[in-house]
Amino acid sequence: MLVDQPVQTVSGQFVWHGPSTVGTDLAATFAADVQSVAVNRPDSRFQRALVDSGHCVRVQMTWVTQMNIGPSYVLFESTPERAKECIEAIQRELPKMGRPDYLTADELRDAVHRLTVDRALEREKPSDLSHLLTFWWSSAGLDYYQTYLDRAAEVTPADVSRYMRRYLLDRPYVLGVMVSPEMQKKGLDRASLAKLVRPVRASRTVAREANR
Repeated sequence: MLVDQPVQTVSGQFVWHGPSTVGTDLAATFAADVQSVAVNRPDSRFQRALVDSGHCVRVQMTWVTQMNIGPSYVLFESTPERAKECIEAIQRELPKMGRPDYLTADELRDAVHRLTVDRALEREKPSDLSHLLTFWWSSAGLDYYQTYLDRAAEVTPADVSRYMRRYLLDRPYVLGVMVSPEMQKKGLDRASLAKLVRPVRASRTVAREANR
């Protein structure tokens, strides 16, 4: 999907059908949340590979808490000159994220600590808490909210690997990119961007582990 706007930088997103807060795979929802916090840290392997390397200006991963197919996103921003490079670098990095050794147990513990702090801050104002509880009640249920941090603390690197294999790798996605008319004239048009939409395959190592 190409969005035509008078912008100065290229921004876009990869979007997949992710897990839901109802059904038999609740574990994947906690893995998705903890992974997002871990890889969005400035010093993470994900950020070093995509931002510190110069491929992209900004990259963020997230999953939206929803009862019916919560979407999983990789959001990115780049300069016009490096837009294709940024998109291709993300596509190369995603298969690596399916390996159990991509994130360490310490990184996941740090992510859970960040989530714990965020939950404490959210509860400081009664007015904010009412909106917070309304959100959780409608999108996941209060039981889910009450046990959230305990379940998040149980997430392992293997759980994150399983989430990636089940919902992102070898799965259909939508690539949306926002560019200006001037960028399109210089080669970032619909046809050239469409050529970048290719399957994000799991690595052979990840595929073998998934079949065990």
